[in-house]
Amino acid sequence: MTNAEPSSPSRATLNRLYALSGNRCAFPRCAAQIIAGVPTLGEVCHIRAASPGGPRYDSSQTAAQRHSYDNLILLCANHHTVIDADVEAYTVARLLKMKADHEQNATALPDEEAAAGAQVLLTVNQSGGIAANNIHTINIHPPASVRMPRALPVSAGMKFFAAGDVLGDRGATFNAERFAYLRLIPASNHPPIGMPRLLEVFKQAKVRPMSDDWGGTATRNKHGAIFYNTGSTQDIPAFTQGTVTGELWGMNGRLFQFQRGPVLPNEPEQETHIVPAVAMEKLYVTTLPNFVRVAATEFNLPLPYTIEFGIKGIEGAYISFPRYPAGHIVGPIYEEAFRRTYPLHEPTPEAMTDLIRRFATDFYELVGAKRADMFDEKFVVGHELPPR
Repeated sequence: MTNAEPSSPSRATLNRLYALSGNRCAFPRCAAQIIAGVPTLGEVCHIRAASPGGPRYDSSQTAAQRHSYDNLILLCANHHTVIDADVEAYTVARLLKMKADHEQNATALPDEEAAAGAQVLLTVNQSGGIAANNIHTINIHPPASVRMPRALPVSAGMKFFAAGDVLGDRGATFNAERFAYLRLIPASNHPPIGMPRLLEVFKQAKVRPMSDDWGGTATRNKHGAIFYNTGSTQDIPAFTQGTVTGELWGMNGRLFQFQRGPVLPNEPEQETHIVPAVAMEKLYVTTLPNFVRVAATEFNLPLPYTIEFGIKGIEGAYISFPRYPAGHIVGPIYEEAFRRTYPLHEPTPEAMTDLIRRFATDFYELVGAKRADMFDEKFVVGHELPPR
């Protein structure tokens, strides 16, 4: 009787890979950690793809070879995307050298730390694969010269919790499959905030839920502290989560509007989800300054911060605008999810609104719309949106 072919890397393989990585992304000059506590985690990447049609797939490999130490490299989410988006530039030979150079210069982790990290990576893999929804990533904005794809897969990590996880009091959970989110990720070279101070800031309502409703409940959970809107059920509609690392993560499951009927003229009746452009922008306009103020003045975290915008569950959805030459609803969107990450070097209103404008501009391009054509100057000023 022969042993079944492996479908994923073994614990021993992940142990060796993580130990020799020094807990750092192997991409040259990237300082991102692979594991930095909840909710940051890098990605186990195949040099030669694990399945046909993938980047650098080699049909001559066995399953054991594909999931072996020699065919794996640890990267942050963005650099995983970079290498797979340009296979001509990032060849097998180049990635093998990248890995070898990184491991030669990295400080190998102690056995106990390596084993603990391997267990984290193995647990993620068993919960749905190395590209599972609950892989959490720290994202570094790539150089402008790197061509990024329009959208990252949802598997790149848009949640820090598993389905059904209790986040609030009395069993409260966040169950939305369609949501917008915002992350503020501080630099890693600072001491932890500490749970007492984190909870104090949340209890004093200095951090607000990612919502137009800033009321709610603040409490502690297994990830840190959370401030969430409450409703008539135990489903949390919107919240902001904080961790002792100083990271702030907001999620809103009420942005999408449900519509039944023809979406566009001469189309059949259908059930559709709509992303209101103005409501989306205003959500970020109110939330991002609050996050930055808390990070800078309450947590005393040094700049720069990494700011991540994202929206999930958008496949088949439409975007509504206040005006448009051919109608105010445009779509559908063909991507499953969309996100962008940017560095924030100055905590000024101008710097923050510029990031929101850049994200919105790229998001609207998914349906072929130009932001500058959607809003006139009077509308932007009147609704306090980012400049055109």
